[in-house]
Amino acid sequence: MKLRNKNQMAVYVILIVMVTGIVVFRFRPLYAQRSRLEKKYAEQKRTIQNAVEQSEKLSDLSSLLKEMKEQSEDYDAQIPDAPKLGEFLHMIAELMNELELKEQMVQPAKESSAGELNSIPIKMQCSGTLEQFFEFYKGLENLDRFVRIKGVEIVNEGSLDGQVRMVTDGIIYYRHGDGGDSAANGKLNAKRQS
Repeated sequence: MKLRNKNQMAVYVILIVMVTGIVVFRFRPLYAQRSRLEKKYAEQKRTIQNAVEQSEKLSDLSSLLKEMKEQSEDYDAQIPDAPKLGEFLHMIAELMNELELKEQMVQPAKESSAGELNSIPIKMQCSGTLEQFFEFYKGLENLDRFVRIKGVEIVNEGSLDGQVRMVTDGIIYYRHGDGGDSAANGKLNAKRQS
């Protein structure tokens, strides 16, 4: 019996050694490899999710960029290359006449330069109702020319008919362009020829 127990014991020991060998040499490396693969999978999943989020942001940014380019083109179109002051004064006078504003006065001031833009301060004054003034400002906004309003003063002169006086300080802009330079060049060329 002792021999049999020894044989059983040897089988058990061999069996334990084999199981331990399988666990140590086969299962643990596979488990470690599985853990590394799960980590890589999680990293790749995060990377893909970040890429999807960034692509969504990119499409939003590209649509925003397109919108800003369109606005920039509209803005650039509203700033001419020459002062065209007479044309602007004519547009303002037509707008005031169309709205039947009274006691009209539009007075440009001395122009100034900043970078590649020149500006001409404009003082506009007239009398009318508040409704007419709101329509006047809507008309200014719809002009083909960019007009910046610096200040508005509305004064009730004591009449009971709803008429008030409005004084608006605005600025119009133009670029340093061929408009001013070509006139100066024309004068210079005329002097050279004579």
